[in-house]
Amino acid sequence: MIDVSLINKPKSAMKAEERVRSFQRKIYSKAKQEQEFRFYVFYDNSLPYFLKEAWKRVKANKSAAGYDKVTFSDLVKYGVEQYLAEIAEELKTETYKAQPILRVYIPKSNGKLRPLVTY
Repeated sequence: MIDVSLINKPKSAMKAEERVRSFQRKIYSKAKQEQEFRFYVFYDNSLPYFLKEAWKRVKANKSAAGYDKVTFSDLVKYGVEQYLAEIAEELKTETYKAQPILRVYIPKSNGKLRPLVTY
């Protein structure tokens, strides 16, 4: 169901979460209407909103440190805004390189191990 309150709301008055959801709906609609259409680059003025929303969601999930061992408290000390701005710049300049994932194996009931991927 579409949130009608977002239709006429100016972007400047929208929260990061609303902007992300609005953009996701537009992409979904475009993909459904034109199945042959290919999306390429999404780097625009909305990027900071996406990164802020991603930060908020990951933090709410209370995830553990990943492969790089950087924790939430480490990022808060460093400066969340600065960290997100650096990621945005790397994405815009196409120099961002994702860190490897942390793979942990958990035992199954049959004695074998199952990979558990954490991001």
